[in-house]
Amino acid sequence: MQPSQEKSVIFLLIEQYVIVVVVVAVVVVVVVVVVVVVVVVVVVVVVVVVVVVEVVVVVVVALVVVVVVVVVVMMVVVVVVEVVVVVVVVVVVVVVVVVVVVVVVVVVVVVVVVVVVVVVVMVVVVALLVKVILLQLLL
Repeated sequence: MQPSQEKSVIFLLIEQYVIVVVVVAVVVVVVVVVVVVVVVVVVVVVVVVVVVVEVVVVVVVALVVVVVVVVVVMMVVVVVVEVVVVVVVVVVVVVVVVVVVVVVVVVVVVVVVVVVVVVVVMVVVVALLVKVILLQLLL
């Protein structure tokens, strides 16, 4: 093999190395983004299901209490007001919990995506630096 042929083969190998590194970096980003999206969807679905179940239970309990109070005919107005206050407090607490969970999930997703993008950019930069160094050594 002549020296010019050796250099062209080495140039080809360096180009293939850079392409492989960039493709692997892109695949890693896609996989991480898909995993993060799946986790976020699962967390949101679980939170929504828990909130719906909790609200249904609270409303059913409130209705049972109201029916019992009406049947017993004791301080109907006071008990109904207390039940409404309890229902409102529970709903407010549930909404606050949902908002906090969603904010935490969004922050975690943003941090993970930023870290993955930074790592991928660093890998691509290192690959390009290695390419430049190898090309300089060959020339």
